[in-house]
Amino acid sequence: MTAGLDVWPYEQADGAARLALLESCQVLDGRLAQRLSGELGRKIDFFLSPPEAPELGGFQAQPRLDRAMMPFVRFPNWYFCPRCRVLKRLPWNAQSGAEALRCDNPNRRAEGKGEPCSALSRTRRPKLSPVRFVAACENGHIMDFPWADWAHSRNGQSCSGGDGSLYLYSTPAAGLAGVMVHCIRCNSQRSLAGAFQQDALSPLFGASCPGERPWLGPHGHEHCANAIPQTIQRGASNAYFAKVVSSILIPPFSARVQQILDRPDVWSEIEVLPLVEGKPHEPSLRKKAENLGLDPDAFVRAVVERLTGLAKEADEELVSEARYRFEEYKAYTGPRPPVQERHDFDTHVLAASAYGPDFSSRFDRVVLVQKLRETRVLTSFSRIVPPEAQSGSAAKLALTPKRWLPGFSVRGEGIFLQFRAASVETWVRESGIRERIAALQAQQTRLDIERGKPPRVLSPELVLIHTLSHLLIRQLAFECGYDSSSMRERLYVSHEPETKMLGLLLYTASGDSEGTLGGLVRQGEPGKLDRTLEAALANASICSSDPLCIESTGQGTSGLNLAACHACALLPETSCEEGNLLLDRVTVLGTPECPALGFLSNVAP
Repeated sequence: MTAGLDVWPYEQADGAARLALLESCQVLDGRLAQRLSGELGRKIDFFLSPPEAPELGGFQAQPRLDRAMMPFVRFPNWYFCPRCRVLKRLPWNAQSGAEALRCDNPNRRAEGKGEPCSALSRTRRPKLSPVRFVAACENGHIMDFPWADWAHSRNGQSCSGGDGSLYLYSTPAAGLAGVMVHCIRCNSQRSLAGAFQQDALSPLFGASCPGERPWLGPHGHEHCANAIPQTIQRGASNAYFAKVVSSILIPPFSARVQQILDRPDVWSEIEVLPLVEGKPHEPSLRKKAENLGLDPDAFVRAVVERLTGLAKEADEELVSEARYRFEEYKAYTGPRPPVQERHDFDTHVLAASAYGPDFSSRFDRVVLVQKLRETRVLTSFSRIVPPEAQSGSAAKLALTPKRWLPGFSVRGEGIFLQFRAASVETWVRESGIRERIAALQAQQTRLDIERGKPPRVLSPELVLIHTLSHLLIRQLAFECGYDSSSMRERLYVSHEPETKMLGLLLYTASGDSEGTLGGLVRQGEPGKLDRTLEAALANASICSSDPLCIESTGQGTSGLNLAACHACALLPETSCEEGNLLLDRVTVLGTPECPALGFLSNVAP
């Protein structure tokens, strides 16, 4: 398990090594740093990606300071021998060498056959394997499954037997009833049947969770009285839900001079410059610009603008998600950025009329985003339930707050579609689609109330744009050769007067060269995007699960999908912003009985 931020290489290094790690691992996005500073209530200066591991073997005249081993802790601590089936507990910080993981059990195998593992030669002793089951709570705590307590819980007796006296083996019984934990000292045993029930571990842990946080080390325990641990599988999908905040780098933050000013080492030198009439000494700034290889006039202007913005920052309110995305929305729909701001963001706007009358009746414009850079930052995580469905507190990444967060930056390309607002309003008003979305709204409201959160308001526009995004990504995977998991969506839907927007960004943002080959932008050109849209609608008009899919009144997780399933609309979850929920093909295509329910029924072939 990756250790907390307190022991990351950047925190442990100093001097030249710290500067080298900062130079090689730093991720800069001033706009996102400003937003997270307001949300988290502490100053966030920058983001760091994990460093490259040092090269092993061979001759190195001098080790590279910008490389370091990432810290890890062992979890789970309970292991078992696949040969004799003994359970053994290893210290949390035990090294993963061959000697520590070799079984040295002096007892015979669980079946009483064969010689004990300790009698085998060192090279023949089997390697211990981690157990499959652990316990976790909704507040992010995770701990070892209480094997000894569980084995003795059936008869209520206590036993001094523990490490070395417990065995984990399988019986012919089906399912968890066939997984048995047995204490050979007192002959107590119990199967794991019922271990995954909601409150199965409450008699063992009591009314509260132990609050263990092994990623923060041996002193990472905290008080946790409002959750009871549940049994989960070690590799289950609900063992870890990351809370990731993403951002598209837009002008003026995409300019090279702005990114240099985002570096804390550069800005700290500017802050200590002497002031003249409340402004930094201009000759010093110009000399600094020359040392950095920047235009002095642009550098001085950017420094003055940033100081003015920082003075106003304390008086501004927290930036909402809609307002944050509205800034990106304006960057797509506005003019092409100036040359100095195209370092990581460049666009080419095309009128919808170039794609034909049917297309232009539904869309205002198409923007080919030839360059974009996305920053993804981990702020916290949860277990058992995703962060958006969590009612408790999220798990922390460090014992003490840091002025940086883990994140990484990827470059790619994309296609932005701006919907025609008048056409969308007419469709919502005249088609009767609101009555259909009311079923999703009722289910969403019920879930939010159960989670103790304000009910989220759903709209036909959101379901329409989200569903069309999925259909287009599935089709683009065939048209341009990209894997669907390497494409992502970013939804721009808001009804607030100050942030009104109806848009969709389909983009690639992969860590390798696949996201920057130009294939996706090429598919957005006239004569290609319109054919892709027609093909996507044709493929989605009939699902292999119809009529069950098209007539569904609620499917998927918590019933938050209508006419959408794996055969017609779902994507890899890394590509979707809504967890493959809030989808309905009817909003795009309508039904055979009522085509008017579909916004694009006139475009479908």
